[in-house]
Amino acid sequence: MKRITNRIPEIFFGLLSVYWIIDNLGGGHVNYYAIAAFLIIVLQIIYQKRIPGLIAGIVLGAFSSYMILAVISDYNRSGGKLVEYLVTAGGIFGIAVIMAAAMVYKFAVLEADRTENTITTA
Repeated sequence: MKRITNRIPEIFFGLLSVYWIIDNLGGGHVNYYAIAAFLIIVLQIIYQKRIPGLIAGIVLGAFSSYMILAVISDYNRSGGKLVEYLVTAGGIFGIAVIMAAAMVYKFAVLEADRTENTITTA
């Protein structure tokens, strides 16, 4: 159970990237950025490497923060008429910022010997 709860941020971003892929396929085109994001997250779930995990968490946190600002900008541009958009999109990206921070924290405190493939001799 602990292994699953430790991977909640990666699972969240994996599901978010799957939604991104499906949403773009509905529009009739393939989004290769979404596919790459999904593959990176899946590899991170499998291998749990420290440095790629930190980089992914920081990049996802920065992107999610940018998207919160974009949602607020769209809301202001609409004259306050898109309240549902503000709540849903702002909520999703707000949760994404929290998940990215959890991901960065998890990989920042992770012991190096757990993530490295080294041979120890006694």
